[in-house]
Amino acid sequence: MVKAANESGGYGMLIGPRATKEEIEKFGPPFWPTREDTSRSRSCSCRALPPIARGRPRLDTSTCARHILCGEKTSIIPGGLTRVALRKGSLVVNSSQGGGSKDTWVIDENGEPELASPSQSQSQSQSQGPGTGTSANRSRSPKSARMLARVADSCFWLSRYIERAETNARILDVNMQLMLDFEDQNPNMLHQHWQPVLATLEDQELFSKHHEKITPDSVMEFVTFEKKNPNAIISCIAGARENARTVREQISSEMWEQLNRTFLYLRDGMGRADFQDSPIDFYRGLVDKLHAFQGTSDATMIHGEGWDFLQLGKYVERADSTSRVLDIKYHILLPSGEQVGGHVDITQWMAVLRSCSALEAYLKTNVGEVSSWQVAEFLILHGEFPRSIRFCANQLNNALHSISGCEAGYFSNEAERLCGMLRSNLNYTTIGAIFETGLHQFLDQTQVHLNDIATAITETYCNWMDE
Repeated sequence: MVKAANESGGYGMLIGPRATKEEIEKFGPPFWPTREDTSRSRSCSCRALPPIARGRPRLDTSTCARHILCGEKTSIIPGGLTRVALRKGSLVVNSSQGGGSKDTWVIDENGEPELASPSQSQSQSQSQGPGTGTSANRSRSPKSARMLARVADSCFWLSRYIERAETNARILDVNMQLMLDFEDQNPNMLHQHWQPVLATLEDQELFSKHHEKITPDSVMEFVTFEKKNPNAIISCIAGARENARTVREQISSEMWEQLNRTFLYLRDGMGRADFQDSPIDFYRGLVDKLHAFQGTSDATMIHGEGWDFLQLGKYVERADSTSRVLDIKYHILLPSGEQVGGHVDITQWMAVLRSCSALEAYLKTNVGEVSSWQVAEFLILHGEFPRSIRFCANQLNNALHSISGCEAGYFSNEAERLCGMLRSNLNYTTIGAIFETGLHQFLDQTQVHLNDIATAITETYCNWMDE
């Protein structure tokens, strides 16, 4: 059996004893000893766990991959991931090739099955009231949580990377459009116009190591295509794809294909060609591709635990991005000598709204007027706009309680407690109280809260490297 090293999901395989002459020629000679981009092994069948089909056992090919945990020391867990080739006579067990019926079994010391499937890993216990921080209505045993941690971590970061790439593309698109209105594009003006982009993404120090001056070309190259920048769009898409690759059994084939097409578009030169033709069209097209991934996820993925972890990553990243865009405008964007509430100030507040895809929604609720108070109130406290911080906090809370099964108004772990505090603060404050305290101080505190929530999520669900 020969397999292309850069393929996954059961694709790019040649099973020698069963291959036709046409399949061998299509795979590309010479394919045995000399090609470095392939891996080779003997084909084998394991039929120790025959599946039951229509009440009868079937001798289909099945595999059982043992789980190995790597931390301070390596442990082999007495269980594994079982996959079955559902196509009669097939040796490929991947779900994309007609297989993938699977169960994860954890065996205790006495040899009895402790966990039959993730859906059966939830035990019922009595909730003990608000603020106790005790057991929730639905909890998982330590072993089952350990088995799911790697998947949870990958889903969480897959979604964060997608959201981060979309935010970066939207910010660069808006900045390019604003630059078209500049009559005087001297170096100082361009520096003042593009420096906030780096400040928003917190990439100023790394940028200075690779570029001497802040120019439109250098900033767009750094934020879009610079592989040494972990927050660059191409790095985020690559990170999302790698996380998606590790959880191919959890996400749908349509999700993988959409994400993989976007990755190849950026990697293989088509994206750069479009960027050179028209940066604005390139960024808008990229945002459309990422929106298509979000829509595909919503329409084709089972809305279970994996979906909930996607929501956690998306809304943590989205709330953080909104707070940073708003904070940077309040502190940096207004040029010296310009009047607050003047033409430049209003234009830049509108740019903040466009950076959050919020301009049209804002104008529907605030007809004909753009002011700092109203924009800040909309992006922070609006309960129904998908990119407001309050909306994101509510969705975070819903996803956390969906995962744990804890009743609303209670908490079963630190992430739920911290999210409840943030949600309560946003639900019961006013924009007047925020400005009285200080918008920057409020947004800075919100970012700290979001970082603490993300850390708590990782410690509770995603520390798969720990014992």
